[in-house]
Amino acid sequence: MTGVFPGLRFSAELMIADNDPVSAFTKVSGTHQGEFMGIPATGRSSPVNNAEFCRFTDDGLICEHWG
Repeated sequence: MTGVFPGLRFSAELMIADNDPVSAFTKVSGTHQGEFMGIPATGRSSPVNNAEFCRFTDDGLICEHWG
């Protein structure tokens, strides 16, 4: 992915953790510099907003994830 989107950045915009599950709103951004899923490079920035929800085990490991 880093060859296709060099400088790929992940940032947490908002995270809410009050017991289980934990929810986070994240943003992923990078510049489209290589073929991706059959789409030729465009040279444009491609920001994507995500909503993530995770449940954890008693040991603190993610056991379920929705995104």
